[in-house]
Parts: sequence; structure tokens; C-alpha cells
Amino acid sequence: MTPPLTPREQTQWQRLRALAVRRAELAAADAHRAAEQAQAQVAARQQSIAVHREALRAHDSAAVHEWASQLPRWGALVGVRREALFERLERDEYALIDDEQALEQAEEALRLAREALAHARAREDAVRLLVDAAVRAQGRLREMRAERELDDSARRPVA
Repeated sequence: MTPPLTPREQTQWQRLRALAVRRAELAAADAHRAAEQAQAQVAARQQSIAVHREALRAHDSAAVHEWASQLPRWGALVGVRREALFERLERDEYALIDDEQALEQAEEALRLAREALAHARAREDAVRLLVDAAVRAQGRLREMRAERELDDSARRPVA
């Protein structure tokens, strides 16, 4: 059996657990920020895709309606422009896949950071309970010694 901890050791133990909790809190906050940034990137990419789809739709509509009379003359240019719009849309769609994967990884890192924080807090609580119990036990021990001294002094004959 290990000897009981001194009050100084108990204080150090509590301080170490508090530092571990603080570190875990900072890591969880960083992971939360990273997940928020990843979510913002996904939202921005989705918005960009919507803009490019609308531009492609507007281009196709204009080619059929407004530019129809000039297509024989400018048809090649209209086709090149459509290909450029389509390529930009396609690049954004592929980038969205990467952004979504980054978001999943950030959310997983956040989940793990929150678990680590919960474990650190549980360890801190356990140490606090152990130290509190040790302090109470020391207090009871002091009371018992004081009672014994009173009993011993009451039993001694007065000279």
C-alpha cells in the first residue's frame, strides 16, 4: 500500500489535473474553430457552385434566345465560353468533395477532442474527490487525537 500523499503532493496533483483540463479545453476550442472553418468552406463552395450553375444556365438560355441570330458568326466563341463555365463548375464540384472530406475529418477531430476533454475533467474530479477524502480523513484523525488527549488528561490524577 502506498503512503498517503502530503498536502503539498495533493495540491500538485490537483494542479496537474487542472492543467490537463485546460490543455484539453484549448485543444477542443481549436478543433471547434477548425470544424467551423471547414463548414464555412463547404458553404462557400456550395454557393460558388450555385453561382456557376446559374451562369451556365443563363449562358445556355442566352445562346438559344438572345444570341441565336448571331450564332453562325460567334458560335465558336459561345462554345468556348460555355466550356470555360462548365470547367469552372466541374472544378468547384471536385473541390467540394475535398472540402466535405476535410469537414468530416475536422468533425472527427472535434469529437475526439471533446472526448479527451470529458476524460480530463473526469480525472480532475476523481483527484478532487480523493484529495477531499484525504483532507477529511486527516481532520478526523486530528479530532480523534484531540479526543484521546482530552480523555488521557481527564484520567490523570490531579496532583
